[in-house]
Amino acid sequence: MKYAISLVFLFLITVPSVGQLNEWYKNPQTRQAYALQLQRDFEELNAQIPTLSPSEERWLKTEIDDTIGANGGRYTKRAVDAMDSRAWSIRIAKPYAQQIVAALGPLTRQLDRTKETRQWARISALLIDHGFWQAVEDLQRRNVIDKQYLRFLGDFPGPTAGAWAQEILTEVVVPYFDQQ
Repeated sequence: MKYAISLVFLFLITVPSVGQLNEWYKNPQTRQAYALQLQRDFEELNAQIPTLSPSEERWLKTEIDDTIGANGGRYTKRAVDAMDSRAWSIRIAKPYAQQIVAALGPLTRQLDRTKETRQWARISALLIDHGFWQAVEDLQRRNVIDKQYLRFLGDFPGPTAGAWAQEILTEVVVPYFDQQ
């Protein structure tokens, strides 16, 4: 038993972290390639998220926007109940996925280091939005998004994206400012 524990410990201390296995952040070319792959993955995810119909948009406005507005900007049970809907998850996820795709676009081309760092910081901020990942996971549970389109994020999309955001900050953004 002691031998098995020693082997497990040895394995844990010698296995490189994900960042060490995939050092996408090392130079402009690897960062561009990584951004291009992420853009493709998020484009596929975005394509899975339908657009709201006009009647769904009206329903959300009535059930959520109008009731919260009529209640002085405070949530109501009616609004919260409506937020547990397919339409609400689409309303959150679709524009957010589009923002991520758009923000990745410039990173697929050569940028000066300041502009590149600014874009990576934007991506990091977008990736950590908990509401977006809740909406994506809800749409997957409702079979709106096929799980295969979340494969690039593993079994836990939100936490994985959060880890990516942290890696962007620690490996791209902070080192840029440390050099200034």
